[in-house]
Amino acid sequence: MGLFKPAWASKNWDKAVEAVANLVDKAEIVQAAREAPCYGARRAAVRRISEQGVIADIAKNEKESCVREAAVARLCDQALLDHIRLNDSDQTVRAAAARTLNTLRLEDANRQLCARIDEISKMKDQVQLADIAINDSNSDIRVAAINSLTSQEMLIRIAMEAADQKVFTEALERIENQSIFAKIAGSRRDDFYGCSAAIDYISDQTALVLIAKDDTYYCELRDQAIRKLTDRSALMSIAKSLNEKPLKSWTAPGGFREDCDWIRERAKEQLEQLVCRLGHRWKEIDSFTAQNGDTYTPTYIYRCERCGMEKTELGNSWRD
Repeated sequence: MGLFKPAWASKNWDKAVEAVANLVDKAEIVQAAREAPCYGARRAAVRRISEQGVIADIAKNEKESCVREAAVARLCDQALLDHIRLNDSDQTVRAAAARTLNTLRLEDANRQLCARIDEISKMKDQVQLADIAINDSNSDIRVAAINSLTSQEMLIRIAMEAADQKVFTEALERIENQSIFAKIAGSRRDDFYGCSAAIDYISDQTALVLIAKDDTYYCELRDQAIRKLTDRSALMSIAKSLNEKPLKSWTAPGGFREDCDWIRERAKEQLEQLVCRLGHRWKEIDSFTAQNGDTYTPTYIYRCERCGMEKTELGNSWRD
């Protein structure tokens, strides 16, 4: 080292560590990492080194575990990291090697995923894209495939077949043919959430009536269809329909609702609410008078005979 020792060669911890922090020359930083008497200085130097050959040598041969731990945190050689993970004498070094190895593997996987997504974004084969959207094991890849699709036929196929809820939803949002949503709902009637999502897109009253009357659908889905109906004659038909069998149910214990008239009642409620959109039939059900000094103000409470909605109105005040 010559006549005068560099400050990083001091045995004083704080002085040596501070000296390493102020080093500029890369070769001297490497020298400090190998030769500094104070292991704190060696560790500080290791944290400033990027040369993988030096890092690997220190990770294998440094006597102090905390310096080896700092080295494995910067190591990129996955084979060496795996060896250290399994064989280093110190548990903290083994754990550090495992963490670094996991991080590198995740970074590799993300790079591969990004490359695959980029590849898919350039694909033109609609059938192949649809197959990837339905069958690929990675959700991000499936979504990338559906985002590259332009074929309405393939989007409909995915909406019929996809098990991935996110992919299914993406397909629904991009389907342009409104008449197909009833067919999708029918194909997924045993998939409660998928069927419900499809019903949300249906506006055709005839299709909604067919779902509302079909006892192969869950009764909650039939009720969803009823809530979208505005055809009063259709609602009256459902409200008058007879049913003596338990209703197939998504939420009821055992999968069936014993209240056989539930669908009819739901249709009646929807009909009443629809009628009341044209005007409520109010009936006074209660009243009271409030006093403020010598002023009296009556309050009237009304209930709609059709839908049960209530409202209050203030009457004319008077003085006593």
